[in-house]
Amino acid sequence: MHTERDDSESLPEARLHIEEGTNGRRAMAFLAANDGHAFTRSEIRDGTGISDGSIGSVLTRLADDGLLEHRGQYWTLSVEKMDEIDSEALLAELREEWNEGW
Repeated sequence: MHTERDDSESLPEARLHIEEGTNGRRAMAFLAANDGHAFTRSEIRDGTGISDGSIGSVLTRLADDGLLEHRGQYWTLSVEKMDEIDSEALLAELREEWNEGW
C-alpha cells in the first residue's frame, strides 16, 4: 500500500519507514514477533529475507527514527519510542502480520 504525498507529509517520520510493504515494516514485524530478544544484523537479515545490501540501511533508518536500539552488534525494539507511537496497537498488528506468514 502506498501513501499519497500529502498524506505522508502529515505522518510522523518513524511511521513512514514502517508503512505496509516496506523492508522497515518487515524488520519491525520480525522484532515484534520476537519481542524481548535482541538479534544481530545477520540474524535479522536471515529471519526476514531482507537482502544483505539493504538490511544495514533499514536497521540504521529505524534506529535513527528511534524505533530500534543498537548496542554492540545487537538490535532490539526501542521501548521508549514505542511508548510514543501507540505501541500496543502497532506491535499487535506487526505480530499478526508476521504470524500470518509475512
